[in-house]
Amino acid sequence: MIYPERVMSKILKEICDENKFQLKQYEGDWVNKVSYGDKSAIIYGYKFPLNDAAVCRLCDDKSALSEVFAGDGIECVPHKYFDLSSAKASVVSAERAAMRRMLQQYGAVVIKPNKGTGGNNVKLCQTQAELDAAVDKILSSTKYLAISPKIDIVAEYRTIIEDGKPMLVYSKIRPFVTGDGKHSVAELLAQMHIADDNIMPGLDMQAVPQIGAKIIVGWKHNLGQGSIPEILTDANKLDRIKNIVEKIVRLINIRFAAVDIIEDTNGKLQVLEINSGVMMEYFASTSPANYNIAKSIYQTAIKHCLSIY
Repeated sequence: MIYPERVMSKILKEICDENKFQLKQYEGDWVNKVSYGDKSAIIYGYKFPLNDAAVCRLCDDKSALSEVFAGDGIECVPHKYFDLSSAKASVVSAERAAMRRMLQQYGAVVIKPNKGTGGNNVKLCQTQAELDAAVDKILSSTKYLAISPKIDIVAEYRTIIEDGKPMLVYSKIRPFVTGDGKHSVAELLAQMHIADDNIMPGLDMQAVPQIGAKIIVGWKHNLGQGSIPEILTDANKLDRIKNIVEKIVRLINIRFAAVDIIEDTNGKLQVLEINSGVMMEYFASTSPANYNIAKSIYQTAIKHCLSIY
């Protein structure tokens, strides 16, 4: 099967052409070998050879990462691990019962694969029926789940770390409709491409927003789920986020990654997760300026991989 070229692949080709690097692509464009002289680096998907294997595994494990951060005083969203891989029905039943108790404790929870990205199979559950259905859905792809309490999030920020330093911080603006005074939320929503499981719970579909009124219709902040990036310029917020990032770098010595930090209704900042693969497909696609920012970050990362400073 032939897949569309990734933005990442296009950027890599441009970087290699402009810097006289050699590029070989495998598995379509999923695996890339960049060479310069006698040095080379393999880029697998969106993972660059700048982080050690243990750090990558830790970042990809949501529950383990939250436990490490909590133990070292870094504010983070707690993720509890659940293993439904056992062949014993009694073990699986006990795990499901523990999930239901967690739902009762918090009133609403978010369930997701313990290892996963892009907001895929991330479900918001407010009832036992929703929880059981979400578990069954996720089990079609993985037996290892993570559950976190539902937090009232007012903003989510992504920080791209390169060589252990924050290079880019942007907020993710959730999908919204703009009222025209004539059409209902349902009618405005029909014009958008948003998955059913990303529609805001309790949204009044019959309401007719006033002209210019913005109504948030999606609860997920993922760019691949319809959110849009907005580069953060608030100096105070940037300082607070960079302070958290510096603590993370000191603790786990990560060099190249994407850190997601949420802000709740009280203004508290907490780490949600870290992606050890730096995927900027959607960010780069939103404008020529953002494309160039992504290209610059990837170019710097490649030069560090090749020890070219």
